[in-house]
Amino acid sequence: MARMKWHVISLDSTASTNADAVRLAGEGAAEGTVVVARTQTAGRGRQGRRWVSRPGAGLYFSAILRPHAEPEAAATLPLVAGLAVAEAVAPLLPSREVKIKWPNDVLVGGRKLAGILCEMQTGESGVAHVVVGIGVNVNLAESELPPEVAAVATSLSQAAGRAFALDAVLDAVLGSLGDAYDAWRRGGLAALLPRIGARDALRGRHVRIGLVGEPVEGVADGIAPSGALLLRKPDGAVEALFSGEAHIGVNGGADASPCRTGSHAGGSAQAADR
Repeated sequence: MARMKWHVISLDSTASTNADAVRLAGEGAAEGTVVVARTQTAGRGRQGRRWVSRPGAGLYFSAILRPHAEPEAAATLPLVAGLAVAEAVAPLLPSREVKIKWPNDVLVGGRKLAGILCEMQTGESGVAHVVVGIGVNVNLAESELPPEVAAVATSLSQAAGRAFALDAVLDAVLGSLGDAYDAWRRGGLAALLPRIGARDALRGRHVRIGLVGEPVEGVADGIAPSGALLLRKPDGAVEALFSGEAHIGVNGGADASPCRTGSHAGGSAQAADR
């Protein structure tokens, strides 16, 4: 299996890197094509939130993957991308804990540093492509965060007390993503579970998972090879959850979104929503 190679398309500004990558994927762009922008003007985060960030504040990019896998397996790619981001930024923050929050967030000191939004397109032969959108708060000051997320978000510069070069962060994340994706292609999510488990922000914590119907509560008991969150309920039963918004504790915390199918999501920005 050939090692992943990236072809980076750099833009000064775009409405959404995810939208650009979805379009390119539909036009036949090769696996490994990456769209990165210094700023986005119409990126979207959770629940349709719209963010606009100044150039240099964050890293916003979307990568096209074409895995030979069933849709159920490809739906675990947000966890693969989350692991890649966590392992890329951990050396930049040697004194801080970098964790993964199921299904697609990266936390530093309990605050959201990065988020992932995947879009999967299927066809008659299975998965046609997956666009992996990644947003990392890099040089974002606390004063630039919207009030509703200032208490739950952070950036590399806030955590480290210094500024970072965006190109260097991009290179680190893409290198890590290539390694994690190659491991996933060889052995599925199971091959990465020990590394994911070591950074699991939810395991052993009381969590509330918002679902379409009634939310469920319990203690997070790790992640299954299927990518499901294992939730131990008060009666001792363990339920496997494949999507939902995870809130730590009774009062909740920063939320998360699952990998989506189709072609109608945006990229995004502050608080690292995609």
